[in-house]
Amino acid sequence: MKINKRIIPVITALAILSICIYVLSQLYEIYTVPWYRSPSLEAMENEYLALERWLNGNNIEIKTEYEGNASIIMENESQSVFLHSFVYDWTDENINFLIDWIAEGGHLFLSLDSNNSQDYLPLLEEFGIIPAADFWRASDFQTRPFYPDYDYRFTFSYREDDHSHTDFADYNGNIRLVQTDYGKGRFIIAGGARFLYNEYLQNAPNAILGWGIFGGREEWLFIRENPVSFFSQPRPGLFIKIMEEGNSHLLLISAAVLLIVGFWCVIPGFGILKGEIKTRGKPIGERFLSEGHFLFRHKSLSYYRDFYLREIKRLLVFKEGISNPEDAENRLREITGEYGDHMEGKDPSSKEFTEMIIKLKNILESI
Repeated sequence: MKINKRIIPVITALAILSICIYVLSQLYEIYTVPWYRSPSLEAMENEYLALERWLNGNNIEIKTEYEGNASIIMENESQSVFLHSFVYDWTDENINFLIDWIAEGGHLFLSLDSNNSQDYLPLLEEFGIIPAADFWRASDFQTRPFYPDYDYRFTFSYREDDHSHTDFADYNGNIRLVQTDYGKGRFIIAGGARFLYNEYLQNAPNAILGWGIFGGREEWLFIRENPVSFFSQPRPGLFIKIMEEGNSHLLLISAAVLLIVGFWCVIPGFGILKGEIKTRGKPIGERFLSEGHFLFRHKSLSYYRDFYLREIKRLLVFKEGISNPEDAENRLREITGEYGDHMEGKDPSSKEFTEMIIKLKNILESI
């Protein structure tokens, strides 16, 4: 049984097309696929970036300072302050300022960065709050569905006195955050504000607690550590951004196609198509005559002749030591004969062109 010759190319083309479709379906997202990327450098440098953008989106203005004292709080004229204990100057004057400022209506959220320094204890004593270092386990820092992600290094207790205290406990009943109403203002204390970090704020318990602290205020002053770190480096260029967007496969395939097409166009042995006939170039003599015909068509054959005559004249002057230009012209006319008529402005005909060039070439070689 004879097979139609067209069947094989069709089957081959269908097979190649099927392979291409399969490869593209594996490389590119033609259906919804979750894509995980590392945080941006800005997010790495600022662990509260998500919180700041969230509050800004709800018309709550955020100001940022990287050192704290009474003067900075007064200069910003802010009635709500989120303060890292590490960056505040805990002098008696600055502590008394905070107490009076809260009593007059200020809101202070104090985050304890570490338990190495306890200069803030006089402030907590005023509000009847007693902090303590807790013995924590690594398992304590696992995210739990119904509890915020507290800092388990600190636990708190408080005295039952005239102040109105509200406490927030973890899954073991240990108090991790205390809110105290004092005068017209409010004081909140917790360990490191881990539940407000970029990676945790998306969890519902953290977002609810965060909004309960920051919501309802027109602006907040964040006094926290300076974000200068090893992450502070020049931002990536366009090529890195393209690669981050998942286009690496597309770039590699495009580069390969570009190289193949480039080789195909430049290297004859690589790029000759099936059925293409490789032709040889015309001999130098034919190309010379073709060029001569072109020059004749445009009345420019004298250029070739003038070139030979100038070279012959130069060699005559050099070889025979002729110094007088007029003698050089006469000597040139003597040697070239009728082909020296260029001085009379005559142009050779196309029929005489080949004979003229051969004659002048022989004269040039003989000199």
